[in-house]
Amino acid sequence: MSYLFQSTTHTANLRCRYRNHVGWVRLILIRKVTDIAAVGLQEKNDPERFETAFKGIPSDAWYIFETAEECYQIIKDVVARNP
Repeated sequence: MSYLFQSTTHTANLRCRYRNHVGWVRLILIRKVTDIAAVGLQEKNDPERFETAFKGIPSDAWYIFETAEECYQIIKDVVARNP
């Protein structure tokens, strides 16, 4: 199972979904919303925010990406590691 969120998603939602499905979730993808500074939400993309949100969740279970190409590569890499 995998989840796809945007960087503006509430981090408690992300943690809750992962912890409710431990062992099932292999991948959490977070699309970094890049045009949020104009509306005052730039703190949503702070790396520390994600480190805190995913504390206790393996770092190879969640990834932040900006482009579709990055997303595709992440998926390929995870599938290769977890056939």
